[in-house]
Amino acid sequence: MLAYLCICETCDAPVLYDGIDPFEIDGDWPSQVYPVPAGFGTEVPLPVRRIYDQASKCKDSAPLGFVILIRKALEAICDDRGIAKPKGREGDLFHRLQKLRASGDIPPTLARMTDVIRTLGNAAAHEARDEITVPMTWPVDEFFRAIVEYVYIAPAKLDKFEKSLERRHAHDGDGG
Repeated sequence: MLAYLCICETCDAPVLYDGIDPFEIDGDWPSQVYPVPAGFGTEVPLPVRRIYDQASKCKDSAPLGFVILIRKALEAICDDRGIAKPKGREGDLFHRLQKLRASGDIPPTLARMTDVIRTLGNAAAHEARDEITVPMTWPVDEFFRAIVEYVYIAPAKLDKFEKSLERRHAHDGDGG
């Protein structure tokens, strides 16, 4: 097995990729092990993952872009949950997020987090006088990750765990 240590062309930081068997030639790049990738697993829909991955790459170097992309990722969550844009209101994320809360997809605290992200994203995109700083990206990232955890990751983990319990009970017999 081999490991690959590279230097990122964007930020000059070291990047370590997990080893691969030199005899395997399938065209896939090995897994990144350092720094630990910030993305999500397959339980999160691909459009949300792609937007978040792009946002993560510019979090420390372009906080304005990060906040705008995270707002866009909220739109992708609404799309995934079947919450369409209101007719006559191009991209009205406020009403879409209200519907997300009303549908039970997110509880009140997470709804407040989505509103903070939406408001900050709007300011980043439209208000030239509002500066978005790197420290502002930290809670935005935490809030967004909490939303994704609640909407996608926790339900997937719960389903997986329940299925493993069902298999165990089926194997051991339902002892009651």
